[in-house]
Amino acid sequence: MTFKLPPLPYAYAALAPYMSAETLQFYHDKHHQAYVDQANNLAGDGSKYAGKSIEDICKEAFAAKDQPVINNVGQNFNHIHFWQWMGMACNQGRQAHRHEDAQRRKSADARSQPNSRL
Repeated sequence: MTFKLPPLPYAYAALAPYMSAETLQFYHDKHHQAYVDQANNLAGDGSKYAGKSIEDICKEAFAAKDQPVINNVGQNFNHIHFWQWMGMACNQGRQAHRHEDAQRRKSADARSQPNSRL
């Protein structure tokens, strides 16, 4: 198996203000890429792990106490999921903010109406 850095499922600025575009770009393009490169060096083509899924490599490396593979392939696996989870959390946060904004507007509209019971 050849490991590749997956593209982010959102723009670098999508997590602002919680994470800056520069931080996300560095974390994805450099930090995660380092795990991908090391995973290819340790468990890529020509290794005893060649042709196996990332999940199987993680299981076998853990059973064999192959710490460099556990660290690098495992962190590659973690980061693949991390980007997805961050995107979901970002979307949930946006939805919650939209709901809160709608509630505030509704309350403000009700207060501005004569004979309002708010």
